[in-house]
Amino acid sequence: TIEDPVGAMFCIWSDVPQAQTDASVAEEVADVIAAFGSALPETPERHVHGDASLNEYDKSFVMVDAGRKYFSVDSLKSIIDSASSAGMHYVMLGLGNDGMRFLLDDMTLTVGGTTYTDKQVSDAIHAGNEAYSDFEVDELTEAEMNEILSYAATKGVEIVPLINTPGHMDAILDAAEALTGVDCAYGTSQRTIDITNETATSFTKAFLQKYITYFASKGCTLFNMGVDEYANDAGG
Repeated sequence: TIEDPVGAMFCIWSDVPQAQTDASVAEEVADVIAAFGSALPETPERHVHGDASLNEYDKSFVMVDAGRKYFSVDSLKSIIDSASSAGMHYVMLGLGNDGMRFLLDDMTLTVGGTTYTDKQVSDAIHAGNEAYSDFEVDELTEAEMNEILSYAATKGVEIVPLINTPGHMDAILDAAEALTGVDCAYGTSQRTIDITNETATSFTKAFLQKYITYFASKGCTLFNMGVDEYANDAGG
């Protein structure tokens, strides 16, 4: 018996990006999410969403690895539906996890006194995504993300964005190096930045800040920067 539960998370990983379509993943996990939600213990209070009569932790998440694999708006809405029906509080979108599957309308970045245009940054991220795993569509647009956020709100679910750093940055690292002309990687790693490299860290901070500002403006209260498996990735 868990007397003081804090949270629970159900993760949808995409380690083999092209193994199946995003739509089939969303359909396949629906029953599993429902079972996961129903198995959580009853608590007298919830966090901020849903019905207190449901069997749930104070904070419960469905995490979608939407970085390694592109997930369409419809597929993400389907997963949001499943999470909401199961009484989950949050859907965490791993938009930056090896791939980087969401581009803002204005991707202009200033790093080390140099400004890179929206087109330069967007094109560089897109090229990094295609180098990692090329889908028919590689990134969500800002209009699509606005739609996802609005839809989640109607379902009583809050979106938590995840952009992983300083590891699992394949597409972002490719973009940083292509734009700055500086080797930003830790050793021979294809996904991890050298955290002692000023250009690498400045680019990463400026990049993250764009997304933190956007999601905060949309009412998101949490932002996840990952920081997982850095020691594993640093070796290459």
